[in-house]
Amino acid sequence: MDKDYLKQFSNENVEKLLLQPSAIPILEDILNREINLYSKLKDKRLNFGKVPSPQELFPLLEETKPEVDEFLGVSEIKNPGIQYHSQNENILLLSLGIGISGGIGSYAITKGLYFGFEALDYVFIATSLFISAFGSAGIYYNNTRPSEYSPEKGISLKKQKRELIIPVIAHEYTHHVQKEKGFPYEKFECLREGQARSVQNAIALKWMEEDNPSSLCGNIVYNLPEVRSVYFWSAEKNRRTPNPYLCEEQESKYDKFLRDRLRKQGKPTEHALGNAFFSTLEAREGTGIHKEIMAGRYQLPSF
Repeated sequence: MDKDYLKQFSNENVEKLLLQPSAIPILEDILNREINLYSKLKDKRLNFGKVPSPQELFPLLEETKPEVDEFLGVSEIKNPGIQYHSQNENILLLSLGIGISGGIGSYAITKGLYFGFEALDYVFIATSLFISAFGSAGIYYNNTRPSEYSPEKGISLKKQKRELIIPVIAHEYTHHVQKEKGFPYEKFECLREGQARSVQNAIALKWMEEDNPSSLCGNIVYNLPEVRSVYFWSAEKNRRTPNPYLCEEQESKYDKFLRDRLRKQGKPTEHALGNAFFSTLEAREGTGIHKEIMAGRYQLPSF
């Protein structure tokens, strides 16, 4: 992928575009959509299926891969490896997390090993994130190591039920496609993570259209807090008062974590920025932008 072409998607440019006043009403529309979807799902008792066996992961990847390839407009992408995290890796990570709680220095051991997580994000999610956003649906994220992609190991997954893990496989496979297409990582985290979130959402929505909305639940626990974080940030920078309705939903721990990060860092995480960025582009232009981006012919408009 041509680096001059990709410069338009730098983290800096993503932030500038999301800070434009014209982005605020689009973010409000996206939040309204996510809140309405949350309201429809939160009281449902949903069937998430069983946790796939290790032997079932590759067939699930082969089932998901053509849909992702079609969405991104790519072909001839070789399959990455796919597996669950080993028990030893989880024990190592837990010990690192305990060490980090007493001293952040241990985090350096994990930095650079995995794609897709900032330092503080990774430590928090891996060691303390617990989200129970859907009541009777019983969806939660606990102390387990998050799913991830690395060029060396391919896709490494935490164990989840089938309807939750399929969109995650799509997300991590997208990182593999990005690597194969030469997407840079440093200073382009918003591009990488935002596009992977978009693919994750598209695959979950496809399953919902087939009368299986349970696959969307794992996405909402990320989408709503991440877009909300960017909305608050952009509104504050533009001296706008946020819409009170968009603040009414009960906050999850991830939501509060993102707010704390925003206060301490002065801007949202790259995951949140990327999610809001691509959600905004798709609201304006549709999901066909991903094929254009992968083909190297998309020109980023101003908001």
